[in-house]
Amino acid sequence: MGDVGSGFLGFTFGVLAVASENSGALPLLVWMLLLGVFVGDATATLLRRIRRGERWTEAHGTHAYQLAVQAGLTHKQVTLAVLGINIMLGAAATVACAWPRALLLVAVIAAAALVMLRAKVVKACEVQCGGCVTTGRHSVHL
Repeated sequence: MGDVGSGFLGFTFGVLAVASENSGALPLLVWMLLLGVFVGDATATLLRRIRRGERWTEAHGTHAYQLAVQAGLTHKQVTLAVLGINIMLGAAATVACAWPRALLLVAVIAAAALVMLRAKVVKACEVQCGGCVTTGRHSVHL
């Protein structure tokens, strides 16, 4: 999809989420649950690259789905895994909407699960790939 397509979709979902929150239709945290895979991975990847002093504006191959493929999973396996995670996040969002008092707890549990899952993918890549990730032009040591 590239930066332009993903940027447009991110902006669109952001506007919808804020409009939804402002109208009282759907809380912002529910949107964060529904977009958890993408928001969580993009945020973690960006923070990791900044912390390591990498040029975060340049192309790279260090998103969790890219690391999973580099660790040996097929594109189909990664896509099905992300689909499964999104189904679970959708169920969590449904629970949070049904019981609004549980929204913060559900969001915290989901965020913790996503952080642990991403850490597991990064660790698997470190073991399988020897700690290096190909970015297209060079390798980055995880």
